[in-house]
Amino acid sequence: TKAFDNHFSREEIKFHLNGNALYAVGDPAFRAYYERASLVVLASFHEGIPVVLMEAMATERPVVATAVGGIPELIRDGENGWLVPSKDPQALAAALEEALTQPELAAQRAAAGYQAVDAEYRVERSAERMVKLFRGESL
Repeated sequence: TKAFDNHFSREEIKFHLNGNALYAVGDPAFRAYYERASLVVLASFHEGIPVVLMEAMATERPVVATAVGGIPELIRDGENGWLVPSKDPQALAAALEEALTQPELAAQRAAAGYQAVDAEYRVERSAERMVKLFRGESL
């Protein structure tokens, strides 16, 4: 597409289209995409704790996701995002409608998402936890 061509080199486009990598472009480009997004949606059947949701929350984007795998550890429904059951398109549509038609609510949840990611997943916090683990201390 034209939008894709304007932001990626021919090699990067080929790299993406071949499905060989998710991150063929540097962080500044991804941050710009997140910042232009009204919200980030991850409708998945199986996940760990997706980095894409942490990135979205770190850029204060509202998030809508399915309650699978580790996602409920990251997103608390009604607090810092929307969680819906997997394989429930009606619930997903309702969450998307609410997020898109209530910008104040979306902004509140996006801000709470930022706070959650900043408190739990920033590099300093992760390093502190690793040190405690190596020392045999409880988290």
